[in-house]
Amino acid sequence: MSDKRQVRVNLAELSGAFEFHLPGRNAYLDLETGEIIWVTEETGWQLEALWEELPEEDSYPLAALETLLSQHDELPDWQKEELRNAARVEAVGSSQYLDVDPEPYSDYRDMKRFILTLEDERLANRLEAAIRGRGAFRRFKALVARTPWLQQAWYDFQARRIEARVQEWLDSAGIEAI
Repeated sequence: MSDKRQVRVNLAELSGAFEFHLPGRNAYLDLETGEIIWVTEETGWQLEALWEELPEEDSYPLAALETLLSQHDELPDWQKEELRNAARVEAVGSSQYLDVDPEPYSDYRDMKRFILTLEDERLANRLEAAIRGRGAFRRFKALVARTPWLQQAWYDFQARRIEARVQEWLDSAGIEAI
């Protein structure tokens, strides 16, 4: 019997949250639904501005959010949904939403590890030179894209590394994906 919390998780979505994590854009795993919720910094600022429209005595802003959103016809439906998600994450916090926070620079380390797997020393040296300094990702990807077998090998390697990081993250959070 596992001591881990069983959560229905879409592993492809969770992997995407690891792969496409950017500054100013946070992903959260909803521990009840297994859904990945994205909240941008900009949405957080918009939500703060909406909260400022609430009267001081309002003790449960989530209930008032729908009223506020109905008064803002200029907001498209997708943006209103993002604001609802951000409000839920803010209100409920870690009891329901787990911050998907990949290890910094893991993409760069993956490129270095991939280079070490290559038998062609000349190619490995070219890739090693490509990842030095600013623009490393762009140069690396451009060089890899020139050779279809190398590009596929990189994609396969990267997918395995992301899958491993996702599993490590789930394990450290005490979650068993079902």
